[in-house]
Amino acid sequence: MTRLGTRAVVLGLGAALVGVACKDVTFGIKEPPDQAPKPVPKGVTKVDITPPTDTADGTSAVTIKVTVDTLPRPSDNRVTLTTTVGTFLGATTTVTVPVNDSGLAYAQVRAPAEESSGLISATAAGVTQYAAITFVAAPPTRVQLTTSDFVLKAGPGNTVTLTAQLLRPTGTPSPGDTVTFSAVAGAASSDVGQFIPKTVVSTSNTVTTRFSVADTSFRGPVTAQVTVTRGPKVRVSDSISLLAVP
Repeated sequence: MTRLGTRAVVLGLGAALVGVACKDVTFGIKEPPDQAPKPVPKGVTKVDITPPTDTADGTSAVTIKVTVDTLPRPSDNRVTLTTTVGTFLGATTTVTVPVNDSGLAYAQVRAPAEESSGLISATAAGVTQYAAITFVAAPPTRVQLTTSDFVLKAGPGNTVTLTAQLLRPTGTPSPGDTVTFSAVAGAASSDVGQFIPKTVVSTSNTVTTRFSVADTSFRGPVTAQVTVTRGPKVRVSDSISLLAVP
């Protein structure tokens, strides 16, 4: 009986010690409330472009707004953006910008000079999102025709230079417009003289041609004209008066 009692006491003490040890271990790994893990950025959730479509005038700028998930975020959190069309305001195609306390990051993309479409990508915390961006052709709102001389001697070897300047209030017109020159005398509807070249597809906002009156016997006023079209649509036109002399 004594032996059994002693054994029971020993077993009871062992169990108590095990319980104490378990409590100690449990207490040791418990974290105080102020040491709880902080949320970390989960990356980009959305990319907005305002406006999503703009004119390719080489001057206009669109605003890129990037939304990054999870707050609070580290003070050094950044978003890296790239564009396949146009450039950021620093004349680069890649830029890194900070994320503000609201989880937003902003950048601006300058329009290219030619119509084009592409993608904006935004990357943070290893997550990338994309948004489409489009720049449509920037049409001229007016054209100005000037001449190197208002008096022109009739004859195929005598020429003046005519310059058509395509203009718009903001930036420059996109290339690709068809510029056509013509000249009439009085009430005549047919062309008078020759243009070299007569029709040009614009590659810049300035187009020049050489004009001559082939008929050496022609005398009098001549109206030189320029018309700018894209497809079937007439965009703008202008004219200037010249005088053909012997």
